[in-house]
Amino acid sequence: MRFPFDDTYITFRYAANIAHGFGIVWNPGGAHTEGYTNFLFVLLLVPFSWMGWDLVGVSQAVSVLAVVISAVAIFRIVDCRGQRRWPGLGVDTHVSDTERANAVGPYGIFAVAFFLLDPFTWLNAYSGMETSLFTMWLLLAVCSTRPLGLVKASPDLKVRRYTPFLCATLAALTRPEGAIMGGILLVVGLISMKDDRRTLLRQFRLVFVWPLVLFAAWKLYYFGNLLPNSFYVKVGQVSGATFLPGRGTMRIFYTGVWYLLPFAAMAAWMKRKDRVVQIVVLWCAMLTVFYLFSQLIQNEYQRFTNSIEVMLFVLVGFSLMQIGMKGWIKCVVLGVILALNIFFALGQRGGLGYIQRVDEEQNAYTKEAEVLRTIPDHEHITLAWGDAGRLPYFSGIQSLDLVGLNTNEIAHAHTADEVVRFIVNAKPEMIIIPLVLPRDDTIPNDTCRRILGRGHGLIGSSFPKLAAAALASSYKPIAMMPQSIYDLEILADASSPHYRDIMKTLVLRIGHDVNFLPPAKVIKGF
Repeated sequence: MRFPFDDTYITFRYAANIAHGFGIVWNPGGAHTEGYTNFLFVLLLVPFSWMGWDLVGVSQAVSVLAVVISAVAIFRIVDCRGQRRWPGLGVDTHVSDTERANAVGPYGIFAVAFFLLDPFTWLNAYSGMETSLFTMWLLLAVCSTRPLGLVKASPDLKVRRYTPFLCATLAALTRPEGAIMGGILLVVGLISMKDDRRTLLRQFRLVFVWPLVLFAAWKLYYFGNLLPNSFYVKVGQVSGATFLPGRGTMRIFYTGVWYLLPFAAMAAWMKRKDRVVQIVVLWCAMLTVFYLFSQLIQNEYQRFTNSIEVMLFVLVGFSLMQIGMKGWIKCVVLGVILALNIFFALGQRGGLGYIQRVDEEQNAYTKEAEVLRTIPDHEHITLAWGDAGRLPYFSGIQSLDLVGLNTNEIAHAHTADEVVRFIVNAKPEMIIIPLVLPRDDTIPNDTCRRILGRGHGLIGSSFPKLAAAALASSYKPIAMMPQSIYDLEILADASSPHYRDIMKTLVLRIGHDVNFLPPAKVIKGF
């Protein structure tokens, strides 16, 4: 958990560029690019980047704080003691005396234990991404429709009615799919608040619609597009070629939490008139549908489905409240279910593998970035590569993102050939080609590497085409950098005025700081 994955540093690069006055851009002085999907999280990191703080530690601290707040919100959502009719948002969550008596039990604490003892809660918190913050805003939106204690008419009551929509807005600014929560709150409110729908609509427009409309107008002005590049890469480029590209990811997630689904279904049915349960169920359903149409790139720690998992914990807490058992029997049942969740999260869902993984610890990108940083005038040298994280962030080098998240032209491309032509015509000083060991064990490993033929985006399966086109132009292979998953072959543009400096720097560092390997004698596909 000490080593965030590579995508984390994309967020850090945007935050650093803003902090240093370059604006919201991927390359200083370059085009305006929306290569992130966590606008609010980027802004949150800007002042810390300006002060020179380590953004890994800052992002982890923010996420841990979000986990603590989320735990409190989960307890308040599930624990129904002392509640009365809540007029805010039109969400009528009347709790009967029987339900209130049954709620005097460990259900709120149990739901919190489910959350805090789940390894994916902490894997996501320490990933350095916005996942925990996003889940926190969603839980606060749900929690604010069900406050504890007696609610009296007070001056702050009108203000508190706006809280759910405000939290939904903050969730949408943290991740675009958070806007779904605003729609869910509106639908549930309109159904339950038949006598004061005008007030509800006014709250919706003022706190949710107008802020997002202004945000969208600014995006259209600044970036020229309403949608981030990730939409074009994850949805637009795969929609015609793949039916429901996210179905595999969602299938893996739901088969991994199968033991939670019967309890969630029980809560959805037995408490179907509870507006809070309706909101939670609708969130799980709507986000699942949303992700079915998206190719979820780099779904480390199941971060895209984290909010669904947490909402399932809430539903499990509600369902166990309905089971009529003696106190000690309920405690045993709760303990068994909690143990099953930990067991399956660590085993079937791969949590233990994530905890024990060493590929991020062994990642050589940071050291390789130090080498690239020593190239004279490196700030004006462009590196074309698909892992747009550590290398651009630590080296300060210009970056052409081959996947397209941070390169507008690639994000809006329609074919792999179009991407290859753009890269070669852009003439970056260096292009990285991923290489893997040959499948044929009879071929010596030190004499042959095979070009990786799969990966993210349109370029993923077209690295052999890119290598052929680059070598047919003015590029030459000059060095190979070892990595934990695949090796990286560096092609340098021999016609570039920086070619001599690049060659001199990399050759001098071969066998030293980064343990560069000389170019392979034979490379298939070249």
